[in-house]
Amino acid sequence: MSDGSEKRRHHRYKLPVLIEAPDIANDWLRPEDVSMGGFMVNVPNEPKVGLVSECAIRIQDKVFACDVTVVWVKEELSREPHTWNIGLWFKIPDDTEDEFEAAVEAVRAESKENKEND
Repeated sequence: MSDGSEKRRHHRYKLPVLIEAPDIANDWLRPEDVSMGGFMVNVPNEPKVGLVSECAIRIQDKVFACDVTVVWVKEELSREPHTWNIGLWFKIPDDTEDEFEAAVEAVRAESKENKEND
């Protein structure tokens, strides 16, 4: 069970996005951090590494479809009841990749601006 940190290729962001992956959780997930290739979420049930699920990623008013793969799983003992932190890898289809990257960059810039104005 790896924490996934040694495999990171992209910078991580804390962004207001939602993820729906019905084979992993029954509700929209809020990632702890997001990069251009993956995110970490907390779920109530332990999934198996290698599980693939259809996925919808909501960024503001846009929804992007893709598949996600569980790449690591770590039990979160500090929460009661115990939950699972999981690393999900995704690949946005080539025909929407530029639009996805622009949406991530726009919300990242907006979050950064809001932080500077606080």
